[in-house]
Amino acid sequence: MEAAIRTALALTEGKEMGRLEFKELRGTEGVKEAEVELKGKTVRLAVAHGTRNARKLMERLKKGEKFDFIEIMACAGGCVGGGGQPITNDPEKPELTMEHRSNRAKGLFALDLGKKMRRSHENPAVIQVYKDYLGKPMSKKAKEILHTKYTARGPLPGFDFEPEKDKEDIPVGNLPGLLH
Repeated sequence: MEAAIRTALALTEGKEMGRLEFKELRGTEGVKEAEVELKGKTVRLAVAHGTRNARKLMERLKKGEKFDFIEIMACAGGCVGGGGQPITNDPEKPELTMEHRSNRAKGLFALDLGKKMRRSHENPAVIQVYKDYLGKPMSKKAKEILHTKYTARGPLPGFDFEPEKDKEDIPVGNLPGLLH
């Protein structure tokens, strides 16, 4: 999320924004929130860690709370704490503890901080995909392929085959310049 926010700010403000950090969105548990100014508008951001917290955030949305950009981490701490991560040498506790995940995340953030390229739009692979295929951020093709929409499907997503006539698609991740 941080690289996408840096990109959105750079593309919409039209100037370099320096080394932006979003520490309030970091962590390995709960729901993290932040706000950022984008072209005079306050943009609300949220990151939910784990499916239990995703459900809590969804309940808040159902009650009418609004966020402009939401990231759901299925595993606590996100991919840093996911199933494909390293295991410990302790035979009694081979899984990563939250302390291991937290230390790993801190290390990754430290690596990110030291990188020259920290915004999505500066990534050579992203630049090439836009050049060869998508055109520019927010183009019709980029929106069609990279942006997601939520459509309520009923209590068992994927198993409710009755079309819902009065439901509208709700755009998700529509900040100008976001690359997903």
